[in-house]
Amino acid sequence: MFTLKLLGGASPEGPDGPLTGRVSQRRRLAALALLAMSPRLGLSREKLAAMLWPESDGDRARHLLSDTVYVINRALGGEAVTAVADELRLTFRRLSCRPPAFEEAGGRG
Repeated sequence: MFTLKLLGGASPEGPDGPLTGRVSQRRRLAALALLAMSPRLGLSREKLAAMLWPESDGDRARHLLSDTVYVINRALGGEAVTAVADELRLTFRRLSCRPPAFEEAGGRG
């Protein structure tokens, strides 16, 4: 199981500590954080690509997003980011994240 810490800076961690390498690059961390904060609905590929690469044209941004999803899934050992129609979502079976869990617990009282 992996954990995504968002308070104090985004950091994905595995059983052996913080993950390093390509998954810990700035825009990949931003993608994880954005998806973690949208657990119910996910985010459309178009919206996520536009938020992460506003300076790129649509095709280039979509390619960069596909690469980002590939790198994240590979680093987290499987389908951490999944597609539901045109939306991307985190699979919280592979990755836990405290802010969504905190909000859910608050909703339960």
